[in-house]
Amino acid sequence: MFKTKMAGWQQLGFTLIELLMAIAVIGILMTVAFATMGESVDNTRLRGAVEALYGDLLLAKNEAVSSGAPVYLVASTGASWCYGLSSSTGCTCGGSTCKVNSALYERNVDGYPNISLATNNMSGEITIGAMQGKVLAGMSTSPITFTLTNSNSEAATVTLTDFGTITYCSNNIAGFPSC
Repeated sequence: MFKTKMAGWQQLGFTLIELLMAIAVIGILMTVAFATMGESVDNTRLRGAVEALYGDLLLAKNEAVSSGAPVYLVASTGASWCYGLSSSTGCTCGGSTCKVNSALYERNVDGYPNISLATNNMSGEITIGAMQGKVLAGMSTSPITFTLTNSNSEAATVTLTDFGTITYCSNNIAGFPSC
């Protein structure tokens, strides 16, 4: 900031260089803030997708036990993933066949952009039985793992054992148990 005195009055202000430096610093700070906010949004979506899958598996198990009839789970993986729960066999994602108690029940990538899904040890349709919510079919070996990954390559896993135990973990998401 400079001061000049001219004929009895003084002028206060900033030089052009000082003004340009201030604008440059603000621009750098905004760039860092936007990048951090983007990562935060991706992490929130990943957390939401994991919690939804975990909750849906618990719902399937509880529905099977309370209704006394099996619940079926199908999943397609990759960047355009989906999964569905149904009270009858033959549920296909994207159709209107995934229903539990006459309510359409499926989730897909549209609700969780930039999240991908992969599974291990899942062979076709999973049957969750009425007896204690155990997995009766659709598992090549125990456990079945559902791995959800965001665009920052951060991942979380939801696990379903043949005994019907459902857990989740992540080495990247704060507040989740470590894998």
